[in-house]
Amino acid sequence: MIAALIPTLIQAGGLEHEFVFVPLNQASSVTVAGTFNGWNAMTHPMKKDVSGPVWRAKLRLRPGRHLYKFVVNGSEWLPDPKAPNEKDGDGNVNSVLNFLPADFAQPAKAGDGRLSVSAIGHDQSEGDFNTYRGQSLIKLTLRADDAERVWLVVKGRRVPMNRLSADDLLEIRQAGLPSLNSPYHFVIEDGAKKVILGSKGIGSDEPFQPITRQEAAQPPKWTAGLVLYQVFADRFANGSKGNDPEGVVAWNSQPHYYNWFGGDVAGVLSKSSYLKSLGIGALYFNPVFHGPSNHRYETTDYNKVDWRFGTNSEFAGLTKELQRLGIRTILDGVFNHTSTDFHAFKSLRTEGEKSPFQNWFFVKSFPITGGRTPNYLAWNGYESMPKVNLDNPAARAYMLNVLDFWNKNAEISGWRLDVANEVSMDFWRAFRMRAKSLDPSLWIIGENWGNGSSWLKGDQWDSQMGYEFRQAAISWIAKGQWNAQQASRHLFSVYHTYRPQVSQNLMNLLGSHDTPRFLTECGGDKRLAALGATLLLTWPGSPSIYYGDELGMEGGADPMNRKGMQWELASQSNTLLSHYKKLISLRNSTPALRTGDPEPLILKSDSVMGFSRTEGNSRCLVFVNRSSNEQVIDVPLRRDWESWTRHRLRDALGSAKVARPGRGLLRLTLAPVSGAVILSN
Repeated sequence: MIAALIPTLIQAGGLEHEFVFVPLNQASSVTVAGTFNGWNAMTHPMKKDVSGPVWRAKLRLRPGRHLYKFVVNGSEWLPDPKAPNEKDGDGNVNSVLNFLPADFAQPAKAGDGRLSVSAIGHDQSEGDFNTYRGQSLIKLTLRADDAERVWLVVKGRRVPMNRLSADDLLEIRQAGLPSLNSPYHFVIEDGAKKVILGSKGIGSDEPFQPITRQEAAQPPKWTAGLVLYQVFADRFANGSKGNDPEGVVAWNSQPHYYNWFGGDVAGVLSKSSYLKSLGIGALYFNPVFHGPSNHRYETTDYNKVDWRFGTNSEFAGLTKELQRLGIRTILDGVFNHTSTDFHAFKSLRTEGEKSPFQNWFFVKSFPITGGRTPNYLAWNGYESMPKVNLDNPAARAYMLNVLDFWNKNAEISGWRLDVANEVSMDFWRAFRMRAKSLDPSLWIIGENWGNGSSWLKGDQWDSQMGYEFRQAAISWIAKGQWNAQQASRHLFSVYHTYRPQVSQNLMNLLGSHDTPRFLTECGGDKRLAALGATLLLTWPGSPSIYYGDELGMEGGADPMNRKGMQWELASQSNTLLSHYKKLISLRNSTPALRTGDPEPLILKSDSVMGFSRTEGNSRCLVFVNRSSNEQVIDVPLRRDWESWTRHRLRDALGSAKVARPGRGLLRLTLAPVSGAVILSN
């Protein structure tokens, strides 16, 4: 298992791989996208051979296992027919590249006198030099279990670098020093072998220069640890029959791609006391702007709330009431594509080449034709979603002005950006500049399902949707395909891939409108669903709850994951709901659970994951037991935790027994399929 992507390496030797693809049909453009670039369809274009239909691209890759696809004509995602392919669990098929340089031929073993220098790297631009909570944190990446000693060298002084996280191939080491402002380099030793890494690469002791000020902009402070709640607008609650569309179905009907349930502003407002009682801090709305579909990801008017949901003034009133209750509003912004009735595209349909909006979209020929193969670029090839040319100044200006409009006309605290990895980074830089000029505390969250390092440097997004977290929750808790240690290594690898400021505000989730419900993934086992909630709400980040998951709603892939909210389940007898409320209350009242730094606990168990969270004087221990049997776990504690454990220890979730069998040791008795949060009174 390669758990997470590691930042770009300064590599010794050329770790280049050539991707080669021959499209079955005529192609005007081909790119390659995958886990190595966050599935960005725009960053790695391929070049066509002069003499034939072969497309090629040479990329520098880190050692490891990469998933990828080819993107033809900007919208058609195709696996490599010449490579092994695998399903990803969400209905997609990806190609697999196992990429290992020559110095990975022998197994890694500390003390054997060999070092895989191709894996050694330090990149300041990827956050490997970071200022956090008064310390300079310096990271180094190298092959896992390869070196006996790793040193950060500052003014001749050797500072040992401790292992932060690892996957099957790579590990991250880190050293922390108060406000480092001196040049530095690295020394890696194994047996008699010694390698030096300086700013000019392997073998150079030319020092790296420290970043004397924090270059990257920080996420808003209010987002760290915040609990979000996601609402699919048409399916949350119908509070007003007056704006129901013709043919609206009964609330408990089966969802289809094109039916309407009548969810609206009045419905959300009527359930505001329920939202307040959950303890959430923000409401993330799937699109609410005017569009033809029930999901509204085809936008017709960005400055108008869809009439079936309410009016602009009603929505503005809702955001103000939510703010009064301490609940912020996050909007879903679909800037990559529009509906075919969006004014600019409608002009193209009716006026053709005479339209003043000709360069707002990627039209191949006139007149406009749709169908299965539209003669314009469209998201995923769907004719109803023509892709916007955001490099066009007028189109870009229009989209950026949407921020101005809603900043003036509602209480908006942030934007979730749809298919954000398919939009040019240049546009997101402009988007960030506009958003932060309106309100420096606006939160920017990109939709991205893989590594987001390229977008999370501080010049584009603040956060991204935490599908990397979901991978661990599904693979370990829901499916039992991983053991606890694999899940822990994955989560810590993801956490340390980003700057801690970013990891503390990642929008982690168990599911969304684009995935099957978590309880369904758990095979209907509510004990596992509760365990997933425990992990979600005790792990660092800004966790997001998909509406109804807290009630135990089930549903497979779209559209079955978009049923009407089952309000009959919102009762005091619902133990899953009570569990969510307890976890959220505990998180909100415990600084360590809200914004504490995590550290793994070394446990001799494949069934139990353990980690600590620390924020100043606030500390806690978290344990998650997936086993169907009771587990007794001995936990060795660091010396600096001794004073904390002298006080009475308790499980805030109420099921675990805590004992102190000896100095420096804690013994936990964990109930089957349960979690524990150990606090000191």
